[in-house]
Amino acid sequence: MPTFEIYEYDKSSDVFNYSLDQSFLSITKFFPNKKNKSPKYNLRKRDQFDYLNQYDLATLIKIYATRYFVDNILIKVNKNLIDLDGFVVSEGNLILVEVKEKSPAIPASETKKEDEENWTYGWDSRRLLWYLYLKNKIQLSVLYNVRQIDDRKTRNFIQWDSLFIDEFLNGVSWSASRGGGGGEDTLMAPYLFFRRLDEVLQDL
Repeated sequence: MPTFEIYEYDKSSDVFNYSLDQSFLSITKFFPNKKNKSPKYNLRKRDQFDYLNQYDLATLIKIYATRYFVDNILIKVNKNLIDLDGFVVSEGNLILVEVKEKSPAIPASETKKEDEENWTYGWDSRRLLWYLYLKNKIQLSVLYNVRQIDDRKTRNFIQWDSLFIDEFLNGVSWSASRGGGGGEDTLMAPYLFFRRLDEVLQDL
């Protein structure tokens, strides 16, 4: 059970006041009930989760607890709730970080497969717009951080590929998108726009 304190914002005084109702579900009263839909994709097979064995139990519990909190405790909220993956603090700079684990999208064509200029990384439009909103609202930089893996089954780590949200938007293909897992479109940007994470951090 996570520990938290709930505050209510008073527009008239521009102050957050400690709420008398400390149940997190009290937040859901501001939204209509969620309408349940049939799942869009089939459940993964059990052997597709074997890669989790490489992580210690404490790490898995922490991740599971977070997902349970967002996806189950708040299930009644008819809103696209989006969690923040983390922050980077460097030389007094605070940066929002979006973290994904995946491989670049590589064309099936044999003539294009080996050329990294044809590779791309996607960013779900729902999450991209959420981070863009936060960036414009609170003036924090947003770093898109991809933990590149060799394939979905073995999930062996290769390197961290990173770029800021402004760089992603400069390279994104606005005329082409892919269907995302959350029912939203995924916008694609060139793989070569991404840099190694240590290079990005050195430039801060």
